[in-house]
Amino acid sequence: LLAEVLEALPRSAFVNVELKSEDLAGTAVAGAAGALLEAGRHAEHVVVSSFDPRCLVRLALAHPRLRRGLLLDPDRRQWFQRAVLLPLLARDAVHPEAAHTTEADVRRWHAGGREVSVWTVDDPAVARRLQAWGVDACITNRPGVLRAALGR
Repeated sequence: LLAEVLEALPRSAFVNVELKSEDLAGTAVAGAAGALLEAGRHAEHVVVSSFDPRCLVRLALAHPRLRRGLLLDPDRRQWFQRAVLLPLLARDAVHPEAAHTTEADVRRWHAGGREVSVWTVDDPAVARRLQAWGVDACITNRPGVLRAALGR
């Protein structure tokens, strides 16, 4: 359970909680996750992200203090996600796919006060390039490999 994961982590651990939903009823997970996060000791180290803008709307309305990030979906219109959804819903972070991210994107998002966590980065060469661009985090399936490659 999410509560158990949060309890097992050190207080300073950064956590990205991804909300997933298949329909409007499924977005109720935003309220439940938000309530759990606000009641716990990790709220300042958590960002809640989703591909589903409806989840982020529900989270923003019910728990406006929680940090929010939009996962950019490469299969949806990029201009709409970047120009409309991101400014409205992702106050704190943006999570683009590595193949759809440029150094200029990273600079622009940082200038707007957003953290940038790129997904899914399993190749150390890609991770080094993103690190040079100033990306805040890489979402990966191979954390040990990336830590070793990046010297952390």
